[in-house]
Amino acid sequence: MDIFAHLEQQNIRLTDQQRAAVQADAPAVLLLAVPGAGKTTTLAARAAWLLATGRCAPEQMLNLTFNRDAAADMQRRFDRLFGGVWGPQQQPRFSTIHSFCWRLLHQYAASRGTRPPQLVTEAQQRALVLSAYRSQSDDYLSEERLDQLLGAVGFCTNMMYTDQQCAAVEREISGLRAVRLAYRDYKLQNSLMDFDDMLAYALQVLRRQPSRVRQLRARCPYLQLDEAQDTSKIQHAIIALL
Repeated sequence: MDIFAHLEQQNIRLTDQQRAAVQADAPAVLLLAVPGAGKTTTLAARAAWLLATGRCAPEQMLNLTFNRDAAADMQRRFDRLFGGVWGPQQQPRFSTIHSFCWRLLHQYAASRGTRPPQLVTEAQQRALVLSAYRSQSDDYLSEERLDQLLGAVGFCTNMMYTDQQCAAVEREISGLRAVRLAYRDYKLQNSLMDFDDMLAYALQVLRRQPSRVRQLRARCPYLQLDEAQDTSKIQHAIIALL
């Protein structure tokens, strides 16, 4: 199948740079583009080109992005452009980095005969941080202040900070250290994790099991990351291992 001819039938003509990106055989390609320049269309076209040229099967391709909306947009774009070419079972999967980590943790737990920590919702996370704060202070906690504490706790995890590195952040936000430690201890004692913990645990699994990393690389030799500029440090570390 000629991917470019198929696109032109839909009045989509890729530029020379986009074509080069779609057909690139280099082990790593960085595509830089301003918003609206056709980057997601190019990624969808490359996924189709990899399938059409027999370079990989759908299950050998990881298409990741940083949030659900972006993942859904990639999936819709592929379906709109190439949905009639391959059946539902022959199409690549587009998902978030969190979804990948969720599957990884479940596979890891199953291999050990255990279960991963239960994932708390955002509402539960707010309630837990609020409870942690109230266990340390009688002061009123506004919604704005709660958001600040939640953001700081998540920031420390996403920046992969040690307790010592967190201290610099905690000096700027009154009460943060006590809340962060109380929140962390409660999750550990009750086998819970939030969305940021999910990333941290997945990274731990990958770092502690080089054989699992090799298996993932062999099973999915092609990885496409959309909106890479919006990934956090810990997300980037996971992608780098893959």
